[in-house]
Parts: sequence; structure tokens; C-alpha cells
Amino acid sequence: MSKVQVGERILTGKKNNCRSVCTQQLIRQTFLELLKDEEKVELIKVTDICRIAQITRGTFYRYYQSVPDLLDKLRTELFQQTMKLVKERFEKGERNLLPAIFEVMKRNDTNLVQATMNHEYGQSFLEDVFKSYREAIRPTLKEKTPNLTDNQFDYYYSYVSNGVIGVILTWISKGMYQDTDVLESVVVDMILRSEEQLSREVKKLAADN
Repeated sequence: MSKVQVGERILTGKKNNCRSVCTQQLIRQTFLELLKDEEKVELIKVTDICRIAQITRGTFYRYYQSVPDLLDKLRTELFQQTMKLVKERFEKGERNLLPAIFEVMKRNDTNLVQATMNHEYGQSFLEDVFKSYREAIRPTLKEKTPNLTDNQFDYYYSYVSNGVIGVILTWISKGMYQDTDVLESVVVDMILRSEEQLSREVKKLAADN
């Protein structure tokens, strides 16, 4: 194969890849537009997406098995974005996951976030995020709270993380309009107060034993 043929082959591959990416973006954007008018994802049909995007059903099924499959892929991407930013912040020494989670949600379309973070999936989505960093946070809190046992940490982390998850889901359900700086400040203050209470209780238990 000549150099010219190789070059043409590479160029053709790039064009096909660009066409594929553009088509998927078109499908996703059409889906997000339909989300603005439909209260439930279940009401959106493949035929609706194809009609508005002006593509065939075969083109849609080349990339997605169904509308739920499309939503699952969008949810997975949102999770990956969240974990990536949380990891970056964590490596810089930041132990509060809330700002990173808020930032990712605000970067994305509100309708998409509300659809992917509904009551059915939002809880498990955020639980997976917090579970991923539980063991990394354990030594930090145990260092700040002498005599804190692993069992006590597990209960405390569950208490705090579920409270924060509740705040995030409430913010999302209310349209994501609330100033997140205010929410972060309130939540951080509550966590600090709870850590102080935890420290007092652990000291008391250690003294009693």
C-alpha cells in the first residue's frame, strides 16, 4: 500500500469518526430538548428523537439500544465526570466532596441532571461517589479524633454522607437554582459541628471505659 493510500485511509477514518461523534451529539441534544417538554423520560420515544433529529431508526440503534440505554450512557458519563473532578480535588488535599459534585452538576444541562439523578437513581449514584472515598477519609478523621474506632467511623460517615446526599438531591429536585456557595457553607458548618460532637462523645466513651 502506497503512502498516498495510507493517508487516504487515515483521512477517511477520521471523517467517519467525526461523523459518528456528531451524530451521537445530535441524538443526545435532541433527547435533552425533548426532556424540556416531557415530565417523564418514559414518554420519550425513539421515533420522536429520529423525527426531530432527522435521522433513521437504524442510525439511532447503531449507537443506542433504546432511550433508557441512552439515558444510562449519559448517567455513566456524569458519574465519570464527577469521580474525575472529585479525585483531582482530593489529590490537592480537599476532603469536602460537595463543591466538586455541585460543580459537575452545574456544568451539565439541568434537564439531564434531573433525569439521571431522579429518586430511583440519584441516591445510589451519590452513594457510590461517597463510598469510593470512605477509606481515604477514614485515617484523616481518626487522626483528628483520637480513640475513634472503625465501627464508630462507619456509622458517623454513613450519617454525614447520607445527610449531604439529601442536600444535593433536594437542590436538584428544586431546579438547581439555590446558590451552592450558601449550601456548601451551611453543610460544612454542620459537618464541623458534628465532628466536634463526635469528638466529645468518643472522649466520654473512652473515659468511661
